[in-house]
Amino acid sequence: MRRLAIASAAVLLSGIAAAQAAPPLPPPTGAAANPALLPVQGWWERDNQTDRAREGYWRLPPPARQRYNSLQNDIKRLTQQRQDIDNRIERAEREQRRILGFAGR
Repeated sequence: MRRLAIASAAVLLSGIAAAQAAPPLPPPTGAAANPALLPVQGWWERDNQTDRAREGYWRLPPPARQRYNSLQNDIKRLTQQRQDIDNRIERAEREQRRILGFAGR
């Protein structure tokens, strides 16, 4: 019984640590709900500023944090639109190849 309690506490603490490690994001919807469909890397990750950005995010006053989150939602929406467009282009090109008899490529 004691081992179960210790294991449960460890899982709870690791979950809390993971939740504090990154800024909160709104729950994904639609195709964005499957992270395998849409790899996302923020500018702060690309610029190797992860720790600094995370600390800065948590220090933002509420209005600035709301604006930041709004911009992040815009970025996610636009990224999803770009992915949808890329998929449509790929399907159209595949059909063009099929129409011209290049089906195996």
